[in-house]
Amino acid sequence: MDETSEFDIVNINIILKSGSPETDIHVNTIKNFIPDSGDLERCRRYLISREVTCHPTSFGLACSAPKEVIEKVFKTKLKTNENESISSMRQFLIKPEIPVEIEKYVEQITLEIPPELF
Repeated sequence: MDETSEFDIVNINIILKSGSPETDIHVNTIKNFIPDSGDLERCRRYLISREVTCHPTSFGLACSAPKEVIEKVFKTKLKTNENESISSMRQFLIKPEIPVEIEKYVEQITLEIPPELF
């Protein structure tokens, strides 16, 4: 059985668009920035069908998949610097493309920075 190293799995956060981009965000309006549950579910199902593990969050999806899957789904290239600091350990070499099937729902994709263990 193949073992997957921590550098083979990529964690990303996908922030979905909200219904109130023109509203200032503060404690009384935060609920306006929660994405539509149907949009979230459509994105989740699309990504799961492409072998990306997804978990809903308040404002989008927390996702993980092998590096090759992320590169294929988002038409990107990732660079891994195992000897670099945690914050620059992994970077997009090519800006990820949001698949056309979900692009109208997605605001932003970010790489999750792994925790620094002492």
